[in-house]
Amino acid sequence: MIKKTVICLIGLFLSLSISTCSAEMLASMKIEASEKNKALTVYKVVKDDGIYIEVENENGENIWRSSNLGIEDKSFVINGKARNLALYDFDKDGVFEIVTAAFYGPKASGLWIFKRLKNDSFEPVKNSFPDADITRDFLVSDVHRVDGTDFLIEGSGRIKTLGQIFNIESLASSTHEYLEFFYKSGTFIHEKNQ
Repeated sequence: MIKKTVICLIGLFLSLSISTCSAEMLASMKIEASEKNKALTVYKVVKDDGIYIEVENENGENIWRSSNLGIEDKSFVINGKARNLALYDFDKDGVFEIVTAAFYGPKASGLWIFKRLKNDSFEPVKNSFPDADITRDFLVSDVHRVDGTDFLIEGSGRIKTLGQIFNIESLASSTHEYLEFFYKSGTFIHEKNQ
């Protein structure tokens, strides 16, 4: 009886270990080698607990993984095309940033931009609302649009996020406006609402 219980517990432990490691690839992109950097492959994956970005070197070794970005895949629009993963050089330094989005709920999505560091790891590019003294690791839209138009990245590198703007006198009424951000000194800074 004890032997069967031990075998069952080992089998249960192994099945739990395997199921928590499962991942489904949602998208991938190759960062080509340049004078400044080695080639890398970027994967957007969904695991049992959420969405992640993983980066592998030329040898197929996982060298970096993001924190959990959200619970569901999300699209954004870059230069007029819907994507769920993209590369874009916002600061024009010849090194691409990783761009992705995830829905984290209840009506909110995040647009994440990761800057490549010299040691081939990545860090989120901050965004800032100077007037409200708020800084975040990702841009937020609280008006979910399946087609990705709640996050717009323009050719100039400006980003617009669709937000729900509440009337101060009556929190029951709100409008939808795009919040526009521009990139300066390593941060996306809120400039205006449209």
